[in-house]
Amino acid sequence: MVVSAELLNGSVSRGGEIFTRVTLMTSAKSTVRADWSELVALNFHCDQQTLGPLVPPGLELDYFNDDTFLSLIAVRLKEVYVWNLPFAIGHEVDLVSLRFYVRRMEKGLPKERGVCLIKSFVSSRMAAWSLSRALKSPFEFAPFAIENSGFSVVGGREETPTVDYRWRADHEQNRIRVKARQRVGKISEDSTIGFLLQRGYWYAGSGSRTVAFSAQSGNWKVWDAGQASFTCDARSLFGSQFSKYITRRPASVFLAERSPVSLSALK
Repeated sequence: MVVSAELLNGSVSRGGEIFTRVTLMTSAKSTVRADWSELVALNFHCDQQTLGPLVPPGLELDYFNDDTFLSLIAVRLKEVYVWNLPFAIGHEVDLVSLRFYVRRMEKGLPKERGVCLIKSFVSSRMAAWSLSRALKSPFEFAPFAIENSGFSVVGGREETPTVDYRWRADHEQNRIRVKARQRVGKISEDSTIGFLLQRGYWYAGSGSRTVAFSAQSGNWKVWDAGQASFTCDARSLFGSQFSKYITRRPASVFLAERSPVSLSALK
């Protein structure tokens, strides 16, 4: 079943930058590092009954205003290194990932906020193999076609970004198209974007244990979405339990320009 949805985000915002919290790594060697650029996030409300069975041991679902979220992320990864070795020809990989949000509690308060990946598609077979093993999460190869624009400053004038990610999986063409509206001001952890973007950890379940990665990132330039649409074979890509959520109108849509991201395994 292929579902197409037209989306519109009408939130009001001001120009500025978002700063992503940095968590110090415990190891000098990163597991995965790359420049994340031209990111778009479609964020959906999802019932905790659906996400609950996927939460790794020792963690719980994270909430924002009593809501739990799924996010469909499309991003271009540049200068990608796994175990400090470059693996992608041209050092560039395109990625689409479905993820949700978790936290580790200590003394009744959130101690560590992180993400868990449900499934990801990448434009390199070597990247799919390497990232699956490095991050203990499912990555699959899919051919991509990308037409993104407006992220660079031309003649001293900042343009309005547009992203167009297309990827083919199971013989079906999937597409995310988003046009930014205006820059978002500095965002705190108490905002929706802050909750979704400021994550100090990545987690993965591995049998009866949880594998954790600390995450370092830098400054993001963020835009809200003025126009957006996506066509997605949701059931085939991610499973019937998620298709009913990601074929609805998103709760929010935003774009982000660039940030270096480094993930390091915690012992």
